[in-house]
Amino acid sequence: MTQQGVPPEDMPERIDAVQWPTSYDTYHTAAAPPLQISYSFQNDRPDDLRETSWTDVGGWGTYTDAERDAVRAGLREYERVLNVQFVETLDETAVDITFLRASSGLSGGRGRFQYDSWPSLEYDGFVVFNSNRDLTQPGERNLILHEIGHAFSLKHPGNYDVNPLNAPPGPYLPEEEDNYQFTLMSYTPNPDLGQEPESLMLYDIAALQERWGTNTDYNAGNNAYGMRDDGNLYVIWDGAGTDTLTAEGSTTAAVLDLRGGRFSELGHASGGAQARIAVAYGVEIENAVGTDRNDLIEGNDLANQIEGLDGNDTLNGRGGDDSLTGGDGLDSLIGGDGNDTIIGGLTDADRRDAAFGGTGDDYIDGGYGNDELRGDDGQDTLIGGFGADTVIGANGDDNLTAQAWGDLLYGGAGNDFLNGGFGYDQANGGDGADRFFHLGIADHGSDWIQDYSASDGDILQFGNTGMREQFQVNFVETAGAGVAGVEEAFVIYRPSGQILWALVDGAAQSEITLWLNGTEHDLLT
Repeated sequence: MTQQGVPPEDMPERIDAVQWPTSYDTYHTAAAPPLQISYSFQNDRPDDLRETSWTDVGGWGTYTDAERDAVRAGLREYERVLNVQFVETLDETAVDITFLRASSGLSGGRGRFQYDSWPSLEYDGFVVFNSNRDLTQPGERNLILHEIGHAFSLKHPGNYDVNPLNAPPGPYLPEEEDNYQFTLMSYTPNPDLGQEPESLMLYDIAALQERWGTNTDYNAGNNAYGMRDDGNLYVIWDGAGTDTLTAEGSTTAAVLDLRGGRFSELGHASGGAQARIAVAYGVEIENAVGTDRNDLIEGNDLANQIEGLDGNDTLNGRGGDDSLTGGDGLDSLIGGDGNDTIIGGLTDADRRDAAFGGTGDDYIDGGYGNDELRGDDGQDTLIGGFGADTVIGANGDDNLTAQAWGDLLYGGAGNDFLNGGFGYDQANGGDGADRFFHLGIADHGSDWIQDYSASDGDILQFGNTGMREQFQVNFVETAGAGVAGVEEAFVIYRPSGQILWALVDGAAQSEITLWLNGTEHDLLT
């Protein structure tokens, strides 16, 4: 099962848990988008730094050029998801966010958003980092993003603030969600991964976008998002285009989920996730590619293209007109809602696949292996492929072709077309007026029909040319075939002597209808 955030309808409570009430800050969000936010790097204590909250901070210092670049990269992460534009300025008197360094009074950093305390006192936003820390180190990116988050009115999601004067109000996140996997504003590491977040996380993005709007221009083309074996904790924000989430090349199995608010991961089946990526709420990712291991891939309501590659995979297209390809292995392929195309394995290394069309008019090709194919609801086309297959149409007017070897065909409800293909097959049309097809050549074999009923409108369809006089029906009881004492009807093509169809309990029929050269013929007259 894939990990997930709460469903969208429960997001308001999670947003309140990671964001101060909007009435606190005074950012000019009424301006025309994108909202421009000014920032500057300063060396001295600003005049409007609130005395009661910052008396312990001192030893003001400077940023190196490389550290300034690290902070700018953090701001670009916010621009990635928000409809804002940061403008650097040298003006220290009229700036929205000021970045400072201090050597005492804080271990990592501290941030504060712009707000009014009283009608006559307005405070700008500030971010202060300990000057003894090298902000250019990879592990400091999370600190930079965290403190900038405070400048954007994000708060800690639990009642554990290091400064009691600034302890955030509730609500708070549930304990199981109060960690880096859901928000980088947490103090709790991810329970499964040692990595710190590389980006704003699921609830951070949702809260920020509600407040600041979304950047729909970011990655608006066709993009591929890869999962790495060396581990990454990341949230995808994508503006538009046809996009792919891929784990191809990974040496561990993948759990991929294209739905918004869901997490994908590597290595879960081996006892511990090595990487985890989430799709942000509101993002549409169309396609997914797995690994050569045993993957679980979940689609969404779009028209997904999902490839399992090798391994024993489970692919679930869910809504939309999806294309699922299992690759070699023992795969379970589930189309879900929509008109889906499902392909098993395309090489002789493939094994038994189980494919389920779901609702909609689906196309299912088992490929190689002894497969089980189920069309479910809709007017489906099912092809067994190479192997001893079980092909089940279920509801709807279905087209079933077993193709090769000895197969089992079940039409189910509806007026179905059943073609055993090459081999000696067994067919059951089910309810409705069904057609049982024989190509009329020796390699097509002899097919047993369990439930032929002329009164239901069933027809035997000959796929070659011929004349009525070239067909005869012999009646012989076959032990164990049907009702004791009722003979089976064997339809024989005289020119070759081949038995085309064997109708179980066929002697109970008052007519046997053959479709030949576009005309119906009763073989019993």
